[in-house]
Amino acid sequence: MDSGSAAGESDAKKDNSEQDDGDATRSKLLCRWLPPMYREELYHTMKLTGPLAIHRLLEFASKFVTSVFCGHIGNAELAGFALASAAINVTTVAMGFGLVNACDTFISQTFGGQNMKRVGLIVQRSSLILFLFCFLCWAVLLNFSNIMLLLHQDEKLVRIANVYVVAYLPAIPAVLLRELQSSYLQNQGITLPQMFCSMATNVFNVISNYVLIYSLQLGGT
Repeated sequence: MDSGSAAGESDAKKDNSEQDDGDATRSKLLCRWLPPMYREELYHTMKLTGPLAIHRLLEFASKFVTSVFCGHIGNAELAGFALASAAINVTTVAMGFGLVNACDTFISQTFGGQNMKRVGLIVQRSSLILFLFCFLCWAVLLNFSNIMLLLHQDEKLVRIANVYVVAYLPAIPAVLLRELQSSYLQNQGITLPQMFCSMATNVFNVISNYVLIYSLQLGGT
């Protein structure tokens, strides 16, 4: 009995020793390919960029989900949404985000110099510039249907697309200011709020699309 117990303990110690040797070998390989200094830098980089990557992915997923719901209504509605989305992206989102990226440069430089008062001034002035830019966007989008008809687009598609464009008009300031706020927080190393807000937005987007299209039957005609 004692000899059997001793043999069992010996086997257990041997297994533990082999496991420790394997862990030590893997640790050495990891240290060789990724030194501790680089691992720490990778951790901090992923901690900062991980939530931002998820935020951007969810941001694009929102329009993808909307296009899927439009596709279930009909081909004309899907084409109208695609036309409206392309027009909004070119005339509003792309140019507005370009302005925010310029503000991002000033915010990061000023925040690095610990001049918080000037950071606040930059954010305030950027908000005012974006508000003024909204008037230009509204002027273009309010004439969306006329511009599309001049470009010989299908009248039915233009009518459907114009419904989406008009409904999107009040959202333009919110979209641009949200991007500015995201840039402001990002330069301070704060990235989780953007990710959680994008998650909540996508959940609300799915629910609202389902309720409005299937429950209330408010799809395009």
